[in-house]
Amino acid sequence: MNFCGRNRFSQWYFEKKIKRKLENGGTIFYESELIYKSADDKIPLGIHIQSLSDDCELEINVFIPNIDTLLKIDYREGKIYNMLD
Repeated sequence: MNFCGRNRFSQWYFEKKIKRKLENGGTIFYESELIYKSADDKIPLGIHIQSLSDDCELEINVFIPNIDTLLKIDYREGKIYNMLD
């Protein structure tokens, strides 16, 4: 999660790099997969992103966890609680 900029290496950070490469005429292989602890969970633990440019200058293979120190996430029920409340 990237709530209020607390996680600077969010999915947006990596997709911004990919976008820049595409804007400069590159070709990108991109794959993403949501990762769940259990098939019953409503919210994923995170996302696995893989990306490779045709010239191999951009290579990304990262797992981005769905966490935030100020939030409590109930992955199974799909509920998010503010820890400051």
